[in-house]
Amino acid sequence: MRRLAEKWNMLLISGGDRHGVEPNANVNLTNATSFTEFVHEVRRERRSNVLFLPQYAEPWKHRILQSTIDAIRHYPEFPQGSRSWDDRVFHPTRLHCEAAERALAKWVGAAPDQRRACTGPAHGQGLVAGGLRLAWSDSNQLRLALGEHEF
Repeated sequence: MRRLAEKWNMLLISGGDRHGVEPNANVNLTNATSFTEFVHEVRRERRSNVLFLPQYAEPWKHRILQSTIDAIRHYPEFPQGSRSWDDRVFHPTRLHCEAAERALAKWVGAAPDQRRACTGPAHGQGLVAGGLRLAWSDSNQLRLALGEHEF
């Protein structure tokens, strides 16, 4: 991406739409106090400072796995009713002939053991994530992502 930005005389800015526990793997650093000021820095002043966080060096597949583990993890510090993943996941249903959404944890006849069987391996994150990190390791991935890989 860096080379493409340089080739077209464009600024490199970070991007991403993370909805996970941690921020995107690259972020823009700015002194702007509003989005309007940030846009002014980029468009008018042509200034952009991108910070690549340590997780950017991790294989992309591992970051996806980590986001999945974060999504299904139990968070005891969260408010009651949002601590477990099946309290945070909703599915359309019909209640009293009206469309509604209901948390998976509240489904009548739901089988908690079956839900745990599906997510259990991911909760053993040390073993699963560590093993997959080794299996998915690619030493050239970071250089390629930064545009430093020669073809």
